[in-house]
Amino acid sequence: QMCIRDRFQGVTTTEGPVLLLAGAGSGKTWCLINRVAYLIEQGILPERILLLTFTNKAAKEMQDRASKTLDDRCKQVVASTYHSFFNTRVLRRFGQYVGLKPGYNVIEPADSQEIVSMIKTDMDLKKDKSFPKNATVVSLFSMMVNKNYEMEECLNKEFDGQYTEYIDILEEI
Repeated sequence: QMCIRDRFQGVTTTEGPVLLLAGAGSGKTWCLINRVAYLIEQGILPERILLLTFTNKAAKEMQDRASKTLDDRCKQVVASTYHSFFNTRVLRRFGQYVGLKPGYNVIEPADSQEIVSMIKTDMDLKKDKSFPKNATVVSLFSMMVNKNYEMEECLNKEFDGQYTEYIDILEEI
């Protein structure tokens, strides 16, 4: 891994991975856009270039700006968000190797909270003000999966034993 101190060097370095560390407004996006154009000019097939960012809007904008810098070959660059790329291109293809069943779904946090809310309504838990909030329930389930905890272990380690009186209900949810 090479640490780049000059954004022009970040554009023209073609061997191995490059780490570009820079503050706000220093030209990181400019560097990425021009790097894409430079790589294509050097004969790299655009579909072999992966451009990842945090939002769909940023991915599209970088792809568009690269196209304006060079030409429409930049539209063939794989530009995506981290989440979308790994969901659609990696997990859908190789998920069975990490225990995912075909046809799995990724549920956004807001949707998860809405699902918990509907379940709580069905279970008539809305009136119990001491029952964990929807976001807390989603956070609990997420921690259980990510840290490979059982329900009680998670409540004790991550919630200081809070909500243990609801273990049966939480497990049902």
